[in-house]
Amino acid sequence: MNGVGFEVTNENPAVGPMKKKVLFICTHNSARSQMAEGFLNVLSGDKYEAYSAGTEPTKVDAHAVKAMAEIGIDISKYRSKRIEEFRGGNFDYVVSVRSRKRDMSLLSRRKNPSQRI
Repeated sequence: MNGVGFEVTNENPAVGPMKKKVLFICTHNSARSQMAEGFLNVLSGDKYEAYSAGTEPTKVDAHAVKAMAEIGIDISKYRSKRIEEFRGGNFDYVVSVRSRKRDMSLLSRRKNPSQRI
């Protein structure tokens, strides 16, 4: 487990390579991260399992739901989630889609910023 609380895993010896797990992080988990989760699950769901969370979750933005629906991706059942719901989770990648510099503190606390978490 790394300093942020996410454990790295990508293979189960009993069944071989598993889907890579990706967590998208955004401030409110309302648009960018929800859309990224939807895109990855629909376009590469055979290789990746995507999730999203926020540091200050609110609700999924109706404009994001509408935009995704226009291209055939349904995120209408998604909900905003707190990042704490995923602490201790096993992720191959954690991707920040945040816009505020101060929100980068979670990822910048790692000893090796280029290391997979």
